[in-house]
Amino acid sequence: MDEYSLIRSCYKEEYKRSIMRKLLNTGIIKRGLSFPIYFQGHPIPANRGDTLASAILANNKEKIITSYPFSHKDFLTSIWGNPGHFLDLEGTKLAYSNYWLNQEVYPGFILDVERKTSDDKNGQLKSGYFSTDLFWKGLYEKIQLPKKELIQALPWLSIGKSIDSGNKEKEMLLADVEHVSVELLVIGAGIAGLVAGLTASRAGIRLMILESDFILGGRLNGEGESNNSWLMSATLELKNQENVRICSRTQFLGREVDGTFFAMEKFYRQDSVGNVQPIYKILKIKAEHTFVATGARERIPFLLAKNIPGIMPAGLFNTFLNRFGLGANDGVTLYTNNDAGWNTVKHLIRLGLKIDAVIDTRLNSTRVADCPVFRGAKVIKVLGKSHLRGLIIRDLQGRSTKIRTSLLAVSLGYETDFRMISQNIQNVEWCPRISTFKAHLNSSDLTLIGGANAVFCPKTSIEKTYKAACQLIKKKGLKVVSCDLPYLGEENYECQLLGKDSGRFRQTWIGRLLNKNIVDLVEPNNQIKTLQEKKTNKLEEMELEALKIFSNDREELSVIASQTGNGCKNISLSNSIYELPKSLFPICYEGKIVEEPFRTLPNHFEYEKLGAHWEKNGEWFVPAYFSGKNSSYKKENLINLEVETTFNKVGISDLSDLVKIEIVGKYAVNFIHKSLDLEHGDIPIGESQEGFLVEGDKVIIDHMMLLRTRDDKYILTASNCNENRLYNYLLDKLLNKFPTLGVQIKLVTEFYQVYYLWGASAGKVLDGALSLDSSLLKLRPMKLKTISSQDFKCLIYRCEERITPSFRVFVSQSKAKQFFSKIEKIIQSYKGVVIGRCATDIMELENGLISGSKLQNLFKTVELKESNRTIIDEDHEKLFNQILKFERFDKKQKHSRIAILYPIGPTKNIVEGSEVHSIGGLEKESIMGQVVASYFSKIQGKFIGYVRLKRAGNIKKKPVIVLNLGKNYQTQCELSSYHLIDVGT
Repeated sequence: MDEYSLIRSCYKEEYKRSIMRKLLNTGIIKRGLSFPIYFQGHPIPANRGDTLASAILANNKEKIITSYPFSHKDFLTSIWGNPGHFLDLEGTKLAYSNYWLNQEVYPGFILDVERKTSDDKNGQLKSGYFSTDLFWKGLYEKIQLPKKELIQALPWLSIGKSIDSGNKEKEMLLADVEHVSVELLVIGAGIAGLVAGLTASRAGIRLMILESDFILGGRLNGEGESNNSWLMSATLELKNQENVRICSRTQFLGREVDGTFFAMEKFYRQDSVGNVQPIYKILKIKAEHTFVATGARERIPFLLAKNIPGIMPAGLFNTFLNRFGLGANDGVTLYTNNDAGWNTVKHLIRLGLKIDAVIDTRLNSTRVADCPVFRGAKVIKVLGKSHLRGLIIRDLQGRSTKIRTSLLAVSLGYETDFRMISQNIQNVEWCPRISTFKAHLNSSDLTLIGGANAVFCPKTSIEKTYKAACQLIKKKGLKVVSCDLPYLGEENYECQLLGKDSGRFRQTWIGRLLNKNIVDLVEPNNQIKTLQEKKTNKLEEMELEALKIFSNDREELSVIASQTGNGCKNISLSNSIYELPKSLFPICYEGKIVEEPFRTLPNHFEYEKLGAHWEKNGEWFVPAYFSGKNSSYKKENLINLEVETTFNKVGISDLSDLVKIEIVGKYAVNFIHKSLDLEHGDIPIGESQEGFLVEGDKVIIDHMMLLRTRDDKYILTASNCNENRLYNYLLDKLLNKFPTLGVQIKLVTEFYQVYYLWGASAGKVLDGALSLDSSLLKLRPMKLKTISSQDFKCLIYRCEERITPSFRVFVSQSKAKQFFSKIEKIIQSYKGVVIGRCATDIMELENGLISGSKLQNLFKTVELKESNRTIIDEDHEKLFNQILKFERFDKKQKHSRIAILYPIGPTKNIVEGSEVHSIGGLEKESIMGQVVASYFSKIQGKFIGYVRLKRAGNIKKKPVIVLNLGKNYQTQCELSSYHLIDVGT
């Protein structure tokens, strides 16, 4: 079923229902006694501690939210809703509206669509309404902040209403200004704010805590019961301290030039008829020192391209779950690029709730769960109209998978919140590890703590906040009194922003081309227009400068802009002309346009210039062969020319698509031996081993290399078709079998480029390119040599003694082009060639090796293809019910599932994919196996075939018949086990 059929099927099943439901005995709200509130004329039962959003969701009323303005005296002005939910589009980001999430409800609370607010008879405001303009007038008279800063602090104040001039000040709900002087002001009562306040209060410091929510604790309220007791005791202690004042329901507004802080506190009173009325008080605060603990905001990049109910930040979902006792109506899917997102998985498992899938964009994620986990995948489409019905994801192999789900919890990084003190920021820097900005202040009486200081790990935040509070206490000459701190585990908040998914193209080089409108790409001589630089405020200018220091890559900055909405969107670009090579747009493969993502080698354009003809190898496009000036030659002749030149002189092939996995740690050697069943001694430091990756009962699935570069570091290489299989196998072994070894497993396929040099002159070419004075010619087989020069650093090893001398070269990705450019010139001076994958396969077969892609072809059955695309329905345990082994090339090893064919009859041809039958006399008997690969050997002057046997066994010169696939003739051969034949040596 194609992608569009999936979407249509989802739409047919669409029906309206609530995305969330009440959970029994969950959350900190006691849903016993309730009181009515009124929303859109509908009575809704609410409980003490509910917000407007939680009450609506708990009672399945979100679908009656309309896209009209709503009025309520608690909102100070109109607010707008989106049909069915609270998700707003803010520039390039999706964000849940704080108007709905933070608004406390109480008996008599009424929210309705805004209609006419004045009485037709006397022109006065109707009961229950008030004048925004009068509020503006009263607020501006009481605090002397510039209008621009007020609008920034309270965006809703920019919405004005036309009112009758007869309105009187008595309609205003603004109380007088209160002047406050404290030693310490703490802005924010989340984890960091409470730790700072508690530590300072015990030392006797006079302090004030401001919190916009009506309860304290911030994210701790969404973390379950583990720290509830600490939160309750800390809150109670602070409230009972005479030197502490806590102002909840208080919005911090900003800081004046003279250092005065402004905040607006809201509290309630009952009028003469029992109606609850909000009262606002302006606080003018003088503080000797201030801790800014305003936290960070979880972002949802607008790459999902849909604004429908059922998509929310993972942190917000945790809050609904653990604070309000609300869970998904059906299953939940988590989409994350950091460890914090896995907290949601932990909570769902603890509560026994359904998890549809976990999508972790990181290939090296070490977290596991008893549910389908997709590593290295991205969401490319969300399905549904009135609410979320499913997702389509794409993995690194280009496979699209549909996941049915009712709720998507997204954890793709955080944005620091320090804009309210922008006038005290000296500069900002972009932190690529956590993908956010960090501010550096120009005021010694301000300290950023917690999320506001770009510290997102709660454990680290607690430690650094406590340290900052202790330093302040000691500075004042006071004694630090120890206090109990909440316990939260170490979490990895490193994350990478997701690039824009560009359909079938995913590489950097093509991403840059597709970054612009298609018209700009296909029209000749069309320049990309210079972006008009917009006016920016001071903070945006600092963010822009930080990004320019961080990178000058347009595409990278564009990704940051699209997902953070920060100052980089105003970057002015110089006029540029991008030339599209004719063969790249669109790229074709066997006459068909490639309609799925692919990866390319770093020297793709250089190979284009050499006349490369492309083939798909796994998810990679690699050169099959080169035509160069011989474009009129047939494919077979060109491949034969490459092979012959390589044998007689020298040839280089690019195998950078090999999977490369690093295993690092003190006990890496123990892990290698145990996980891959490595026998016959250890691999010495600075050496390597070649062999086979074997599964189960002697089934060879790949050719594999194992390099030991340091005492604590190994590099494994295998064919790209086994990338996820091998990586997930090792990861599963580490996490489930050897979790205490202290070993790290990293997928570094993109970090190293690999080149093979073949031929009699291969060593001389490398010596000349690297100025080594013939030292490589003396290098022992399988011995590693590290070369460092001004241009690049590379790792070289000489392969085992075989028919053709050969070397393997590992180069860092950033230096791959310099290396190839330099060595190609020397190869040309030796009259050598760059060879494609077809000639490379023949060279390997001549030397007794068989590529993983050849072996993989045997497993490409219809059933396997279907299972790959519907992996969501499989038992996840089956993915790891396998045993992989590494068997070195050694005559004592019995690789009895691979055998060699030599023709002995009048017919010499052997066709790949053909069945091999044993014979007794002249009749064919049982099927022994299937031909995996065949080639015409230049060395032996005849066809040779590799066979995968059905059963293990030692076979030597057994007569067999090959039923050549698609041919009307057979080939009589001798069959011998691989380990009994000196092929390639």
